[in-house]
Amino acid sequence: MLKAGALGAAALMAFGTSSANAFAAPSLAKASPVPLRGNLSPASSPAVGASHGLRMPRKASIGRGTAPVTMSLAASAAPTLAGAQAAAVDRIKASRNMAPKDYPREQGFDSFTVGDAQGTITAYEAPGKDNVAWCSALNVGGPSMCVSSLTTWCGPLYEVPHLCTRTVVTESQVELFIDFRPRAYAAYETRLDDGTYGEPDSREWFGYKGARDGFEALFFTPEAEAWAAAVKTQGSPKAKATGDDLLYRGPLAIDISLPATDESVALCAKASAEAADMWINWCETTEPLPAGMKVTSTYAYDTKMRAQMFGVLVGIYENLFGAQGRSLAAADAGPLDEAYVGGAS
Repeated sequence: MLKAGALGAAALMAFGTSSANAFAAPSLAKASPVPLRGNLSPASSPAVGASHGLRMPRKASIGRGTAPVTMSLAASAAPTLAGAQAAAVDRIKASRNMAPKDYPREQGFDSFTVGDAQGTITAYEAPGKDNVAWCSALNVGGPSMCVSSLTTWCGPLYEVPHLCTRTVVTESQVELFIDFRPRAYAAYETRLDDGTYGEPDSREWFGYKGARDGFEALFFTPEAEAWAAAVKTQGSPKAKATGDDLLYRGPLAIDISLPATDESVALCAKASAEAADMWINWCETTEPLPAGMKVTSTYAYDTKMRAQMFGVLVGIYENLFGAQGRSLAAADAGPLDEAYVGGAS
């Protein structure tokens, strides 16, 4: 079975000591100190984005003596977000031994044009004990909009949550979404404003509480909650999700809008990188599920979730990309009818 305290100590090692300016961007300095990456310390913590080598020039000169040409925020954000994402994917590849998948190319979306933007999708998998059923890295960049998304669906051999990070940049705002999706239903959508769920009053609800307690011991620890809360305080919460989008979200879900500034872009790149590092740590410190019914039920729940979340992604991408949204969502989501190639050992 999973070790209930496996992440307790591991999370502290992964996040390190509190960092006074971990999310203190010049125009967004609202968060209180929280533990983040292990290589950050109070004496050496860099400004937002610096821990991943982010640089975001916004102006370029054309010829001697000419006035500088200002680049749009979306255009300048694209290489910043793509670079941070590529570094995160490299860390995941090193940890989980992922191999490339040709599916985006087969769908015509390994490299594509949408509106005034250029885009790419790269995909990977790591069957068996490395436990990555699908990993997709999407980047779209143009003068009016930039989108950077990383989605990692786990295989059923471990109970590590699925990872989703997405940043959308326009000239009016920057949007950040991060979620670690649980591998079993735990009624997280019933969470009250004070963070509680009320007292269980039936056998069914005692079961949901038991699932939440198990996930909290392994993944959604107080340290992880503090990290998510600190990121959330940097922006304004978006409208509460509904339907399947709400049903499958985890308790750490971040869904905020930020001002249209370079500092917001840097914050999103940093938070997404931190989320990937948390996920990698969970993969490396969590015990596998016992062979049998638990693996089977996890796979069944994942299969339903992926199908339902594809519908959610179609809505998001149609809103962003218009008529190409559905096809783009299909390439990013991966082959839903492809059985996970792994095993229970």
